[in-house]
Amino acid sequence: MRGFWRNRRHDRIRALLSSYIDGEVSASESRYVEEHLLACDMCAADLRSLRAATALLGSLAALNAPRSYALTAAQAQAAGGPGLYERIARVWRYGRAAKLSSYIDGEVSASESRYVE
Repeated sequence: MRGFWRNRRHDRIRALLSSYIDGEVSASESRYVEEHLLACDMCAADLRSLRAATALLGSLAALNAPRSYALTAAQAQAAGGPGLYERIARVWRYGRAAKLSSYIDGEVSASESRYVE
């Protein structure tokens, strides 16, 4: 069981490393990462590798696209189908319906029912 928690901690650190490099973590997360890196050679090596990859990618020249890939209004209309908002709304509605159905069928416990609106 001890290894499970250790692996979870490494997973958490690895999930934060990219944001840590970019300075997008909170002060407490930054301290958490830094304290872990002092004790863990494996995660420190991961950080060095990410920094090297970031530097390498930053040194690449920007490329111009050969043409614009933005759709005109006519092309978008010709493509048909629902837009992004409609697709998200449909998924959200169906997801809520599935949760409500699970609640009605007794598949969701009373403690979980607060998630069913």
